[in-house]
Amino acid sequence: MRLQALQRQIIKELQAKDITTAALDARLLIGHAFGLTQEGVLREAERVLIPSEHDAIRALLLRRLAREPMAYILGYREFWGMALTVTPDVLIPRPDSEMLVEAVCRHRPDRQGIKRILDIGTGSGCLLLALLKEYPEANGVGLDRSAAALAVACENGERLGFRTRVRWLESHWCDALGNDGIFDLIVSNPPYISTEEMESLQPDVREYEPEAALHGGEDGLDPYRVILPQIQQRLEKGGLCVVEIGSTQADAVHNIGEACGLHYHETAKDLAGFDRCVVFSQE
Repeated sequence: MRLQALQRQIIKELQAKDITTAALDARLLIGHAFGLTQEGVLREAERVLIPSEHDAIRALLLRRLAREPMAYILGYREFWGMALTVTPDVLIPRPDSEMLVEAVCRHRPDRQGIKRILDIGTGSGCLLLALLKEYPEANGVGLDRSAAALAVACENGERLGFRTRVRWLESHWCDALGNDGIFDLIVSNPPYISTEEMESLQPDVREYEPEAALHGGEDGLDPYRVILPQIQQRLEKGGLCVVEIGSTQADAVHNIGEACGLHYHETAKDLAGFDRCVVFSQE
């Protein structure tokens, strides 16, 4: 079989499973199997496959047909211009979360103005590493209760050249910081999916991504009730805090933050026009 014919076959099988990104997924699966870029897949269209090559592609396809996320199959996800290692131990970074980085850059345009950054629930390290990239004089601390997630974040930090600028701490929220830590920027993408919403998640998410990084309690707001008071205690005067939220949670998170003494600035929207993050400061 030629590569082009196999590609068409893969697309049909993916479409039969209602996978809307079938054409893209097919190119990525083939590219991953053969070490080709998407352009390389096009150039190799007439390549005749030997049985072992066909089997390698088939093994990857079966994983995707079972609705395993492409990021876990490929082992990486692009975020803020960086290729980040991802495993099933971490939430897959999403383009919507880049809105947090954009909000920080908009509120703190002086690239020398941020020195210490805290990321609560860092997962893959995507937010913290993107911010260290944007603020070259800053150092950071990434917290996560999962040692396996921290291992992924540490690998990403090392590979991207941030080893001397970041510490990774195993911690339930901010508990491990002790007396160490006043920060002029604090960010977090906590679990915020409600119990009811968990049942309606796509199988790619519900069955594969870590539940502890998704489920935020009965109403999805439990993490904010814990971390926003902690953030208020650790945010420098004049410091900035940006937290990701679910699309219906802006008012509730706004109220929780102001109740513990944070000053509300704005709710930023994602590319689809949904509320995506709330911006606070310490007055």
